[in-house]
Amino acid sequence: MCVVAGTGVTYINNAGSIAQTLYHSSLSGKLYDPTSAAQWQAEQVSIISMLNFAGRILIGPCLLPPLLSFPSTEAKHLFRPLGLLTDALKTHFHLPRSHSLLLVSLLFLLSQVLALFVDDVRNLWIVSAALGLALGSVSLLMPMVVLDWWGMHHFSENWGYIVFSPAIAGNIFSYAFGRILDSNTVTGEGGK
Repeated sequence: MCVVAGTGVTYINNAGSIAQTLYHSSLSGKLYDPTSAAQWQAEQVSIISMLNFAGRILIGPCLLPPLLSFPSTEAKHLFRPLGLLTDALKTHFHLPRSHSLLLVSLLFLLSQVLALFVDDVRNLWIVSAALGLALGSVSLLMPMVVLDWWGMHHFSENWGYIVFSPAIAGNIFSYAFGRILDSNTVTGEGGK
């Protein structure tokens, strides 16, 4: 959780800088338009938010009671997970929810590999989408894993440690991001 969610915190904190930098590098002689640059930043925030929500629904466990009553047990069996991956793995394949952490970690890894190859602000949405999906997934999956591993008796203490951990990695990664961005930024006369 520390490393994967810390990556998400770092990206969210620096998505504006990334969008600004990519926008500036893609101008190729055109005039800088602050309104257009702000639109690219806002687009990243919107994409992260929408896919964060989708990750909670598609991959995270279902915390709501079933909303539909099915007339037959066959229909109930078909629609019980409602497409939610962790519940499907637990219900149909009898795998613990912790196995879903591998998928979520791979989503985080995929988002960072994609970020390596993005060199145009028009393609940054792909990174934001992958990271938003992964971050939403881990946000809902991790409390259920903590509950499964340590039970309700120690849930609040253990969840407190887990939820605090991204702040540590997020600060370290943000510091590293800032150093790398500064070292690769071309400055004009007078350091501007």
